[in-house]
Amino acid sequence: METVASLEKMMTSDDGFRRRVQGAIRQILQDVRKGVSNSAREALGNDPRHSYKAVRTGVYRKILGGQVNILNGKRQGRTVPSGSKKQGSHTGRGGNRWGRSARTEQVDGYEGRDRGFILRFQNAGTTERHIHSYTGRDGHLHSLSNGRNGNRGSIRAKNWFGPASQRSMELASGRLQYLIDKIIQGEFI
Repeated sequence: METVASLEKMMTSDDGFRRRVQGAIRQILQDVRKGVSNSAREALGNDPRHSYKAVRTGVYRKILGGQVNILNGKRQGRTVPSGSKKQGSHTGRGGNRWGRSARTEQVDGYEGRDRGFILRFQNAGTTERHIHSYTGRDGHLHSLSNGRNGNRGSIRAKNWFGPASQRSMELASGRLQYLIDKIIQGEFI
């Protein structure tokens, strides 16, 4: 209880205190993000589009806290380029320049919203998907008038995000308590 009382006192008396606490939260959430991204890499196995990079963090402005989630492109108003388009040079001073490989262009061509979309599907899975077909009265699938019919299969749910984020956030809460105690004592700036 005395920690909570001293925390409230510091928040009202010191203007920079909130900023220092938010910095500590941001620092800890970066470690949480790294842990969740690594668990995504392990769970997904073959991930040619590097969708594990769509794990993001956020620090709240009005209250002290933060969260870890998968990027949702629907809420994002603008697109952010995902990769650098600079030419490479092994010396950094010109000469012997080489272009980017086709594989690098392919991976960097995926924006955050695309990776988040893939990661959500991998986490939640999908049901059996049929394209251009309908189920008739007899219970069988029938193709439409254009003759096209496609079975796109299903994606098995991996459900890695919930346990991984919960485990990482529990570890982070202990570290955050330690850092807040250091901030209150004036040892962490």
